[in-house]
Amino acid sequence: MAAAGASPSPSHANVGPIHTPQPQPLHANRRSLYDELECGPNCGFSGSGSPFFDALNGYAGDPDYRPTWYATAYGLLFTRDRANGVATTVNPATGDWLMRTTDADVDWRGGYDVKIGTFFGANKNWGVEGGYWTIDRFRGFSQASLAGGVDTPLAVNQIEFGGVNGDTFFNNSAGHRVARVNRLESAEVSLMRRSDVFDAYGFASMDLTLLAGVRYVVFREELTFGGLTAGGAWGGSPLDEAYFNDRVINNLIGFQFGIDTGFRFARTLRIFATPKFGIYNNHIDARFDAFRGDSLRGNPTPGSGITRTYPVAVDRDVFAVLSQVDVGLDWEFAPHWSAVAGYRLLAATNMGLADHQFPNDVVDFAALDTVKANGSLLIHGVFAGLQFEF
Repeated sequence: MAAAGASPSPSHANVGPIHTPQPQPLHANRRSLYDELECGPNCGFSGSGSPFFDALNGYAGDPDYRPTWYATAYGLLFTRDRANGVATTVNPATGDWLMRTTDADVDWRGGYDVKIGTFFGANKNWGVEGGYWTIDRFRGFSQASLAGGVDTPLAVNQIEFGGVNGDTFFNNSAGHRVARVNRLESAEVSLMRRSDVFDAYGFASMDLTLLAGVRYVVFREELTFGGLTAGGAWGGSPLDEAYFNDRVINNLIGFQFGIDTGFRFARTLRIFATPKFGIYNNHIDARFDAFRGDSLRGNPTPGSGITRTYPVAVDRDVFAVLSQVDVGLDWEFAPHWSAVAGYRLLAATNMGLADHQFPNDVVDFAALDTVKANGSLLIHGVFAGLQFEF
């Protein structure tokens, strides 16, 4: 028994279970581990590893941040394929062809491509983009000459320049020259709808954007064939030179649609493909002229019975199809900045090409009055530049 006056010992039955405190993680009841590191969810193997990167991109303040505007500027280096050429020069002794219009093959030329676009809507999935690109003038040149002179298979004996028959300039000639100049311009405006999939902390590996809009493309071509009288020299007396000039302008305006799709195989690296397809009305303006080196125009000889004069200007509207595809690599090397490089191919059908307008008989005005629109145009090359999102 307990001694009188002593406090009774607590009954074991009245004592609750004993709880031993457990050690807590250092980050318990605090911010997440990513926040603790102040690096944001982009840390890790595929992330930027930089809180500065996340802050600039908006991730730290808004995990749903998406840039509203973007602008791109690319440099271009392009060339084009050959058309079906016309024979201009033969060896009078053997009849062998010495030169065709396609021998004035174009070189590689530079250009530029600029775009600006914006996204809108609750999730910024809808957008509008405007773009323009052009290539500097493609130029091609070729010439042919022989000690005994050169001839042309073209019929030039029913034209005269200041009373001098065309044979004097183009048959038994001291030489022939062919020169070509091309120019391409493209402007487009598109409505875009990009996929809803978006991961602010690393981005989805796949992305898809649909686009549809209007496009205006202009392709200009000028082809000149010149002859030099026997004993003459190029750049000497302009009275010793005569030329046929063929100029064609294709104005395509129409509707196109396309897809921009990409695959991100690393946090900052993305491969992409952007095919576009459009249907167009092609308004073709063609103009054929004949003139001497001093700009005096040629005329049919009186004996030809032809009263028409040069130049001959005609136009025509035809249905055309134009397609373009870009493939390349996008590298996000800094917040908001990407370097882009790739390859572009543009193909168009039902085009008016200068080689196809050149008549076998230069006074065949019936042929000159008809615009040939059976040509195909293929332009391709590489591009590289920068994109900025803001």
